[in-house]
Amino acid sequence: ALAMFAADASHELRTPITAICNELEVALRRPRSPEDWSRSAQTSLDELRRLARVMDSLLRFAQADAAHSASTDDVELASLVDEVTAMHASAARAAGVELTARCDTDVHVHGNADMLSTAISNLVANAIRYTPRGGTITATVELGDGAAHVHVDDTGRGLAPGELEAIFTPFARGAQAKTADTNGLGLGLPIARKITERHGGTIAANNRLTGGARFSIRLPLPRPTQRSSP
Repeated sequence: ALAMFAADASHELRTPITAICNELEVALRRPRSPEDWSRSAQTSLDELRRLARVMDSLLRFAQADAAHSASTDDVELASLVDEVTAMHASAARAAGVELTARCDTDVHVHGNADMLSTAISNLVANAIRYTPRGGTITATVELGDGAAHVHVDDTGRGLAPGELEAIFTPFARGAQAKTADTNGLGLGLPIARKITERHGGTIAANNRLTGGARFSIRLPLPRPTQRSSP
C-alpha cells in the first residue's frame, strides 16, 4: 500500500514538472516574441500552481495520517459547518450551484476544530466539483444513535457501486467530474477520512433515494463527565 501511494504521489508531482520542462525547452529552441514568452510563462505558472496544490494536499494527508489523536477542545459543529459553507460560497456561485447549511441543532464534540473544518470543507469541495450547474448542496448537522452526524447532500449523478469505497483511496477520482475542473487531486476524501478516524469517527458515502450523493461524518459525543460547563 505504501509503495502504491508513493508511486501515485510521484506521478502527481512529476506531471506538472514535466509539463513545465517541456514548455520551457520548446520556448528556448528559437527566438520568441514577448507574446510567446508571456504565453509560456502563463502555462508554466499554471503548472506550478498545480504543483503547489499537490504538495499542499500531500502535506495535509501526511499530517492527518501522523496525528495519533485529536485534541480535546470543545467544538460546536453547527457554527463550524456555517463557517465552511461561507468559505465555499464564492466557489459554489462560480460553479452555478446553490450551497446552503441547515444546522439548527446545538451539537458539541471533542476534537481539533481546524482538522474537522478541513474534513468538512473537503466534502463540500467534492460536492461542488461533482454537482452540475443548477444543482443544490446542503450541509446539515444532527444527533442520532448516540453520535453527532455531519451530512453533505448533493444533487449530482450519485456514485457507482464500485466508487462507494474506492473514492476514499488516495488519488482516486470520480469518472464524472466537471470536465472544466482540474483541481481534483484525489486526496480530499482520503484526508477527510483520516481526520475523522483520528477523532474516533467514521465517514461514509451513499446514494440518496431522491438522486445525488450523501457524504456523512459520524463523530462520538463527549461523555457527560467530559462536557465543560457553559
